[in-house]
Amino acid sequence: MAERFSQKNLRVRPSSDEDKIVTKAKEHFEKTLVEISGEIVGSVAALEHPTKNLKLNYGEIFLRDNVPVMIYLITQKRYEIVKKFLSVCLELQSTSYQTRGVFPTSFIEEGGKLIGDYGQRSIGRITSADASLWWPILCWFYVNKSGDHSFGKSQSVQRGIQLLLDLVLHPTLEGTPVLFVPDCAFMIDRPMDVWGAPLEVEVLLHGCLKSCINLMELSREDHVSRLLDQRLILTRQWVEDLKRFPEIIWQTSDPELEHRKSIISWIIHEKLDIKMPKPLDIDVTKSPWPITHKLLDALQVIISINMIHIAPWECAEALFKESGKLLNYGKFLILYGPFKIEDKHI
Repeated sequence: MAERFSQKNLRVRPSSDEDKIVTKAKEHFEKTLVEISGEIVGSVAALEHPTKNLKLNYGEIFLRDNVPVMIYLITQKRYEIVKKFLSVCLELQSTSYQTRGVFPTSFIEEGGKLIGDYGQRSIGRITSADASLWWPILCWFYVNKSGDHSFGKSQSVQRGIQLLLDLVLHPTLEGTPVLFVPDCAFMIDRPMDVWGAPLEVEVLLHGCLKSCINLMELSREDHVSRLLDQRLILTRQWVEDLKRFPEIIWQTSDPELEHRKSIISWIIHEKLDIKMPKPLDIDVTKSPWPITHKLLDALQVIISINMIHIAPWECAEALFKESGKLLNYGKFLILYGPFKIEDKHI
């Protein structure tokens, strides 16, 4: 008769070779660890390559793939490997104009020289920006668990954080064509965001910013900097913004150039560039409106503010006609402005 179910029976079966399997897994894991300049720095993508195609990068060390590797090593108190991995990634953080602040998707040593991949060798030839977001999370986890506060306070780490935040907090990041989602989650060639970014990316970004805040606050224990304080305030505001209506993006428009310049000035002044892209040049009477497919897919509501009561009647007719083409069933056209009921303004 079979034994009754129990947690013990679930954990260890009479015929289980679990210990052997774990031992074998650890042996394979150790084989994946590679050295750079005589020190172990990380784990390669695969021990056995399915092909001898030299264009593939299975023998490289991927930042994102090594996050769970480093967490495991931290639990084993093998801190020196984790610190080396973080330091090499920091050394390879891009300072070039186009990719400034980006950490490498992967790296390898060739001829005694470190070579980072910022998209030139990856599938789709695009930068995996989510790898960059993992670095401060792993760095803070290492500093917190190892007690190596001097590393977290170091000039190299603090400068790396500033470079990353300059990239992440920039209003144009959301529209940059980079692979910002986990592999195979979406088409490889689509922009990083699915209008507002999928939930897992929002969570990753939130964790990245929180870790940056923790590392910057650690640095403030030794010295106070106005720039550091300003960056802390801005980063904290970002974290709060992610909590409050993270899915809402306001896309403004105006047919007048001077009006659009004014809108841009207000957006910058109020630090709303994350939620409000630059205004579009839209004349409601000119059909079709210059709406991108990306914006059309995300469009939920059209709001017209203080327009139909001062513009020619043909503008009101065009507004309703074009909105009817763009808005699917269940979506709304909202009008704001002075209205009259029985000749009285309301």
